[in-house]
Amino acid sequence: MRKNLKLALALSAVTFLVACSDDHVFFKNYTFEDRVWTSADEKEFRFEIQDTVTRNDFYIHLRNDGDYPYRNLFLFVELQFPNGKKAIDTLECPLASPSGEWYGKGLGDVVDHKIAYKREVIFPIAGEYSINVRQAMRDDTLMGLYDLGFSIE
Repeated sequence: MRKNLKLALALSAVTFLVACSDDHVFFKNYTFEDRVWTSADEKEFRFEIQDTVTRNDFYIHLRNDGDYPYRNLFLFVELQFPNGKKAIDTLECPLASPSGEWYGKGLGDVVDHKIAYKREVIFPIAGEYSINVRQAMRDDTLMGLYDLGFSIE
């Protein structure tokens, strides 16, 4: 009976791992030193794309704590294409409700947010792309931010 229990647990673990596999085409994360992001600190995400048929979703990943003083975060996001063309967006990332409840998931004081940036994007040409992200808040220095990430799924 003990052998059957071990086998069942092993099969459950394998099933869980297979079910949790992700559909990331790209994912990269930056950690902010001392949980501080200045307006001059631009983060670059470079990735290679060969598939010009499949639709992709872009996400911004943020991790903050209770020291972050705002309910949202504005970002300047620049997408550079392999041919040198650029597309620039201003993105508002809602992080908390008007009552101060964080929208993300987390334990204790640290909250993870996954914010949709673009949906169903088809890359027009193959090659190396880059996404550059800067914070666009009125404060030059933002406290309480642990990480910034970008993913394509």
